[in-house]
Amino acid sequence: MGGELLDSSLSSLVESQTLQWVFVGGKGGVGKTTTSSSLAVSLAQKKESVLLVSTDPAHNISDAFGQKFSKDPSKVRGMDNLSAMEVEVSADGSMRMLEESVGHSFGGAAGPSLFPALDELIKMVPGIDEAIAFGLLVETIRSMNYSTIVFDTAPTGHTLRLLGFPNLFEKAIPKIEELNNRFGGMLGTLGSVAGMNQGSEPINVTLGRMLKDLQDTVKQVTDQFQDPAKTTFVCVCIPEFLSVYETERLVQELSSFKIDVKNIVINQVIDLSKGVPAEALFAARSKIQMKYLKQIDELYAEDFHVVKVPILAEEIRGKDMIMKYSKMIMGANQKSFGLSSTSEYPGSLVNLIEQRALRWIFCGGKGGVGKTTTSCALATALAEDRAQNNLGPVLIISTDPAHNLSDAFKQRISPGGDPTKVLGFENLYAMEIEPQTAAESVLPREMLKDIAKFIPGVDELVSFSQIAKLVKSMEFSAVVFDTAPTGHTLKLLNFPKLFEKVLEQLGALKDRIDPLLQSLGPGLADSTGNPDLFTSANQSIDELKQVVAEVGEQMKDSERTTFVCVAIAEFLSVYETERLVQELFTLEIDSRNIVVNQLLDPEETDKLSLLKARSAMQQKYVTQIEDLYPRSEFHICKVPVRSEEIRGLDLLKSFAAGLTGEQ
Repeated sequence: MGGELLDSSLSSLVESQTLQWVFVGGKGGVGKTTTSSSLAVSLAQKKESVLLVSTDPAHNISDAFGQKFSKDPSKVRGMDNLSAMEVEVSADGSMRMLEESVGHSFGGAAGPSLFPALDELIKMVPGIDEAIAFGLLVETIRSMNYSTIVFDTAPTGHTLRLLGFPNLFEKAIPKIEELNNRFGGMLGTLGSVAGMNQGSEPINVTLGRMLKDLQDTVKQVTDQFQDPAKTTFVCVCIPEFLSVYETERLVQELSSFKIDVKNIVINQVIDLSKGVPAEALFAARSKIQMKYLKQIDELYAEDFHVVKVPILAEEIRGKDMIMKYSKMIMGANQKSFGLSSTSEYPGSLVNLIEQRALRWIFCGGKGGVGKTTTSCALATALAEDRAQNNLGPVLIISTDPAHNLSDAFKQRISPGGDPTKVLGFENLYAMEIEPQTAAESVLPREMLKDIAKFIPGVDELVSFSQIAKLVKSMEFSAVVFDTAPTGHTLKLLNFPKLFEKVLEQLGALKDRIDPLLQSLGPGLADSTGNPDLFTSANQSIDELKQVVAEVGEQMKDSERTTFVCVAIAEFLSVYETERLVQELFTLEIDSRNIVVNQLLDPEETDKLSLLKARSAMQQKYVTQIEDLYPRSEFHICKVPVRSEEIRGLDLLKSFAAGLTGEQ
């Protein structure tokens, strides 16, 4: 563990002559976009050409640079050799890539009826954005147009599945080839009936060629990603418990993928030793927040309950602190934050407690805004009320791949399976849906278990299955959802609509091949010994169709379902909240409460004590990071909280100078 200490900056990364792929990732809300954008700016000052790619569904690099980027690379204004793109899940982008790939593999004519179904899947299947990002990544690898490519990634859970795709293909391709060899003749017959064969070549032969091409491509990707001279991952975090915990998990997973990681950026450090007066720092950050708080009031105060919550000196973990926060969102000790409210709606979530017919309450927003804290506090208030009124227990479910309920309640919440009783509360239960565990309970075959571990979006899909079961059983008086960041949550809520459209496509295909399936059916049996495989499958689809219809109906019922938007008073969060509210309106899902967290009160009388307390809390986690990641093996770069927003090229250059040790 000894040896020479590495410098506390990213200068060696920027100076590297061999690096081609740089991933930047971590928990939501830690400053990934600022870090990746600034790093790309630094690299562009050293390299011939640099490309910055956003694979986060909630694209933020356009906001960071103050110019609009699209699915195609475009030059960053003011830098001739830096380009940027936002990988978008769209019919004219991802679908074009798929059509070209499928059309080529099927002799240039994949069949016009195939693409509408694919289009719906691409648009709405949860997590498919990482799958498409991976496809685009492969295309970029082949072209090699840029000296270095920097990725601004989605939050940890989804990014790990993106980087886990080589592992998935390594396990899946040999087994698919085995199935293709064993059942190729029957597949060719099915292809002929369905009109999928091209010319004289059966579909199983075409699939064989596709698998071989895919295998070669995946090997090239794996070789590059596992070469530390060519690929590295920069972990970004903030000095708080959940972020440090998630960083540790991220480093371990990256090591299992054999992906190099030796740079850690700690953002938003309150450093009162650098000569910046505490009063001045407090005033500057408070001024920024006030601008966006006014904007939130202008947008929503007329129609929403806007709940304003101050930043606390302590972490919100454990029963006592959750109960303290719960009282605050229920209206206790309300502060004006220097604004005179004209809203006729109280600034609290009491309206949700009083509406006892409510069954489904979703809490969502941008990463790092306090969704878990808000959902836990709301669930505790609901549980207390329901107990007093002799109603059923309350369940809180995490559908975020980076599960935080265990950390918030300071107790182990079992993944999947039966809900866990939350200690210290009479009728509150919690559940963290673990995609791999849940998938294995419904996917008996070993190959499907392996694939389910890395399939993008399997967490939301399995979550939806769990929701459907709860709708049928109705064991709880209310269910609160601690959701994934905005982009993935919207796709989860879109699932009933997706399922309805995909079933229409499957129904049309079924009508075409049903006669052949009926003739083959008696000779087929699945691994459980069921002789009537296709009848059983049809029954399962019909049952799921009915459940999905029930869920869709309840989600549109404002008496039974609502969505609480959680935000902080910063540009990206306000922008994402506006998008979220608009999407919820389109989906006909009720939304009438907005919680604005982490506010600095300009009327605070002891600003220095508050900042000192936050700084002391942070230092505990900075020390923990330094203990976990020794300086002989990791570059630990500590970045102080700034008195201004980091937006625009000039401020990104200034931030970059801090990352590379130039200031």
